Amino acid sequence: MSNPGGKKDKKKDVASHDLTYWLRHVKQGVQGEEGGFSGEADANTMDIYENKGFIFVEMELAGVTPSDFKVFVERNKLTIQGLKAESVQWDSKVVFHCAERSFGAFKRVFELGSAIDSEKIEARYKNGVLMLKMPKLQDRRRTSRQIKVQVDD
Repeated sequence: MSNPGGKKDKKKDVASHDLTYWLRHVKQGVQGEEGGFSGEADANTMDIYENKGFIFVEMELAGVTPSDFKVFVERNKLTIQGLKAESVQWDSKVVFHCAERSFGAFKRVFELGSAIDSEKIEARYKNGVLMLKMPKLQDRRRTSRQIKVQVDD
């Protein structure tokens, strides 16, 4: 549809503003204990994907030693938390021209969409990447089975 006289389409502006507002504030919406990330360091990037039998997590932890992070599963929540220490103690006279790396405490909490067998989770750490393979438990709530009824005389 044409825009006579070059006037702004208010509906389009509102939709664009809403999306921009949401994108700007999505970080705030997921910070904290209940899902998302928190801490001094920016969130470490991660991929979470699944197939029929497993949920997989790959999280970049470059510069973090294995002794500086922990992985927990409680109920249906996966938590990865730790500390990325600065590699160098800077002199107060140092002037940065670019400072993109983050340091400090980090915590990621992810709510798992499926029940998993926490006793059989496999975790590996290689080349700064944490890899988790979590087997799903079969959801038996939707399966039907006949119950044999014992008759007492």
